[in-house]
Amino acid sequence: YFGQPHIIVRFMSIKSHKLLPKARRLGISWMAVGLLGAIGVGLTGISFISERHIKVEDPETLFIVMSQI
Repeated sequence: YFGQPHIIVRFMSIKSHKLLPKARRLGISWMAVGLLGAIGVGLTGISFISERHIKVEDPETLFIVMSQI
């Protein structure tokens, strides 16, 4: 999304204002893929830990716990 420095630099370095709509669509699409992936990991993690009766102290480490198992 637009608040991250590496995204702002990409928009600042664009060669022409005519390329902005294409860059915007690409950026939003990539953000949607990333967010859907994060949601997928969370939903998969819920069923993963409940099925295996695993207690996770910090929910933010769910992906790491799943990859270790």
